[in-house]
Amino acid sequence: FDQYPQIKASVAGMVPEDFKPEVTLAGILPTRDIRNRLHRSAHFSLAAAFEALQQAGLLMQNNTEDAKDKNWTINSHIVDPTDVAAIIGTGIGGGETIAKVQLALDDKKKANASDMLHVLAERVATPVAMAFGIKGPTYAVVAACATGNIAIASGIKEIMMGDAKIAIVGGAEASNN
Repeated sequence: FDQYPQIKASVAGMVPEDFKPEVTLAGILPTRDIRNRLHRSAHFSLAAAFEALQQAGLLMQNNTEDAKDKNWTINSHIVDPTDVAAIIGTGIGGGETIAKVQLALDDKKKANASDMLHVLAERVATPVAMAFGIKGPTYAVVAACATGNIAIASGIKEIMMGDAKIAIVGGAEASNN
């Protein structure tokens, strides 16, 4: 954090410059999805959710035929996947992809179909549910700098209402690729 002395924060997390999604997320989702269908903010939400679920002891090895690309799943012996919520927010998520697509179209180039998946805010929450077999409430919140806090409050509400027993909550942001 020494490289940013102008920021007066006592707690902060920095993503290492050498963060490689294909390496960090190997075995969580197929490599083609990691490369083509997910924005960097989704990479961060997946990595954080994986770490949290591992630390909580809620994951087990996936022994199904797709285990090659998806090695982990919610341990249904501990918690029913329908009782797990994934509520993760973002401010702009893959918003800069809109500008990238517009520039390509202005230059008479084609846009990639996968770019649409990058611009959707929900792409920080749904890949977490898909990756780990979560079947409970899954949605993204968007509320600028309050997004992470609102995601936490939403997770608490889901638990209080009885719609979930466990909630994976937070926020993920990556304003550039």
